[in-house]
Amino acid sequence: MGDRLPLDAEPDSPPGTERDFLELRFFLLGILLLLIAVAFAGWAFYEECLSSSRQNILRWALPLASGFAAWSFSGSLHVRTAGGLIAAATGGFAVWLITIYILIPTSDAGCGEAALPPTTAVIASKVLAMRSSIRDREWDSGLITADQILELDPDNVPALNAKGTVAFYRSKYLDAVNFFEKVVKLRPGNGIFLSNLADTYVELGRLDDAISIYRKIEPVSQDVLYELGRAYVLNEQYKEATTILHNLPSAEHQGRARVMEAAAWAGRANREDDSSYKETALLVLKKGVAKDRDYWETRLVGNYHDIHEPLTRIRELLNEQIETVFQ
Repeated sequence: MGDRLPLDAEPDSPPGTERDFLELRFFLLGILLLLIAVAFAGWAFYEECLSSSRQNILRWALPLASGFAAWSFSGSLHVRTAGGLIAAATGGFAVWLITIYILIPTSDAGCGEAALPPTTAVIASKVLAMRSSIRDREWDSGLITADQILELDPDNVPALNAKGTVAFYRSKYLDAVNFFEKVVKLRPGNGIFLSNLADTYVELGRLDDAISIYRKIEPVSQDVLYELGRAYVLNEQYKEATTILHNLPSAEHQGRARVMEAAAWAGRANREDDSSYKETALLVLKKGVAKDRDYWETRLVGNYHDIHEPLTRIRELLNEQIETVFQ
């Protein structure tokens, strides 16, 4: 009699009924969510980054997946008791902690949907280091970094331009021309690169080529006009030189525009045998030299060699005026 059940009581659910079906659904849902989380994490590692939206999805998917998985894997407990609930919750939380720290990258530098590919990011970093070295005139360090960049990207314009710049400052003009010509082919409309190439042509005596390039550069700056005027002087096109140089300001670069204009007037005086041009050359030279007398005396009277300026020809043109100004 004691083994009989109350009239309103129901026997335990037999195996394979609703409880097992419920746990199977939890199990499948947990596996699905875990697969989604792992897929997002794998994509994140592929891009070496994880966007904020993916991080949020991952943070929700992982604890849900691990919780459902721990519940279903609790086996015979069936979460019927308080101990079963604690075991399931603890297991889910442990799985969540492990997966969240393993799957989410720790570095957020540059993260986002538009993060740079690894190689591009490395090149960008090296370009910054290279430019810093070139700016500080640490030529050897800059060249080493430039070579490293060109191994990754043979057509990298900043690296080619840097190698041309170092070659120019070391008076290796043929090497500089090779680099600058490559740069101009890659970036044909860039005024700075065109000017670099034209400056090197001047040093090599290819004055017609240099003048042709200077005249194509847009927008026209005062630096470009000065270099064009200088090329005209060296090419003995003195009239064109005086026309351009006369309109440039005197105050910039120690009065270099006036000194170069004086050389152009002296050249016209020698060619046309006109004493008035000699007087003009002397007056203009005095204005230029007055901006920085020590600077110009070192370059026009001493044995100074300025690799940016073919001073020998300028000294020859200004010979009489130099003697008068610095006596």
